[in-house]
Amino acid sequence: MAQYSRALLAYVIAVAVLGIGILAYCLWRYPISGDLTTWALFGGFAILMTLSDRYGLQFRRGTRIHVDTIPLFASILLFNPTMALLIGGLGRVLGRVRRNANPVEWGFNIGQTLVYTGAAALLLRLFTAETPWMPGHWHAWVGLLVAAIVMFMLNSCMVAGVVAVQTSAPLGAVWLAETPQMLLEYGVMYGYGLMTVLVVGAHAWGLLLVTVPSVVVFLTLDRTLRMEAKQKQLADENAALATDLSKQADQLREAYAVLEDALDAKNQMVQNVSHELRTPLVSILGYSEALQDGIYGDLTADQLTGLEVIVRNAKGISYQIDDLLSLQALDRRQLQMGAVGLGEMLGNVAASFAQRATAAKIRLAVVCDEDVPAIQADASKLEQAFTHLLDNAIKFSPNGGDVTVRAARLNDTAVQVTISDPGIGIPAEALPLIYRRFYQVDGSRTRRFSGQGLGLAIVKRIVELHGGNIRAESQVGIGTHFYVTFPLRVAVVEKPDGSLD
Repeated sequence: MAQYSRALLAYVIAVAVLGIGILAYCLWRYPISGDLTTWALFGGFAILMTLSDRYGLQFRRGTRIHVDTIPLFASILLFNPTMALLIGGLGRVLGRVRRNANPVEWGFNIGQTLVYTGAAALLLRLFTAETPWMPGHWHAWVGLLVAAIVMFMLNSCMVAGVVAVQTSAPLGAVWLAETPQMLLEYGVMYGYGLMTVLVVGAHAWGLLLVTVPSVVVFLTLDRTLRMEAKQKQLADENAALATDLSKQADQLREAYAVLEDALDAKNQMVQNVSHELRTPLVSILGYSEALQDGIYGDLTADQLTGLEVIVRNAKGISYQIDDLLSLQALDRRQLQMGAVGLGEMLGNVAASFAQRATAAKIRLAVVCDEDVPAIQADASKLEQAFTHLLDNAIKFSPNGGDVTVRAARLNDTAVQVTISDPGIGIPAEALPLIYRRFYQVDGSRTRRFSGQGLGLAIVKRIVELHGGNIRAESQVGIGTHFYVTFPLRVAVVEKPDGSLD
């Protein structure tokens, strides 16, 4: 209640006390009584008052029609003042159940209802003592008119009083500002209340004609309001979810942009470092080979042995730099497509490893089925890919054995090349990672086999540029099988950013 001023709280308490005083007077002056029909009508109007107070009607958003005026006015005409006040009070109390009503507003509303309903009912009894009210002599109609005017004036003045206390505005100005809009509405409601009395006063069962449709309407309205509240809740939740998703999408875009910048910076750094390393390597290899050829004079056997070590390691570094630059170029370079016979191409690659395979006690075999057709591919890139695969097969088979390369037609749309080795194998948990750049299955400083971890990354990129795919099966200590599949016809489209479409 901290948000209410003392003046407003005093005003609300005064209205509530006045209403309770009028109710106490009516209970003393007009005892509750009536037959079964009277109590049935009492219950019906109490239900109508509760429903109309709870829901009201809205013909447009923000505009509430006070249909509770109908049962209130009809109660004044049909019952003695005490029963009319009880109908109004019960309606206000029960109508606010489970609506989380503000206690100050609720107390004012109940007190206000008791004041204007009790005053109107008591004044009506000054003109006619008949209950229910019936049209007849002129004083009955005058009493009806006085009751309606008093009811409207007290209601509107008490509401205007609340506004005047809160805003410190003149009561008359506030009342005049609100009265024209309320006058027509309340006049119509009083008219409906009078018609209800004329029907029910002559035929008590006529209340069913009013009560039953009203209950159906208000229950339907209750269901509609509940559905609207649920839909609003869902809409709010969906809006909140959409906002969260939008924020997450923005964060992902920002993170992706940062990642792209980091990748570009990394790629540029790798390319710059590779070029910087290549320049001195060319000089080292050139002078070393010149020394081997005796251009600068004869060398001893020990000196020639040392030069061979220098040349071998320099060439190894040069090959690694070529891999780095090749991987960078694969992000941009267009393929030179043409018809490539897999049997001939694979035979050439295997021939380049003949001496190395013999030295490693490896029997290298290439098998190409007769029904394998030529494929559309870049011959140099395919040779590069299978060179890496055969290099790995020989390098990781330290105990010798059979390394087999087999090309076969899978169906009318694809061919497959299988490279099998009896090597050390790859752990199952490492298989999804072996195509990452710079990934080493054995990443320790004391690893047994050399390399940068770029070979399979290059192979995968080349195969995907040709519309194919690569997969591996392996068992530690038994060997590894790489399956490379190519479509027989492929249309390669590379976007400007290097991605494939």
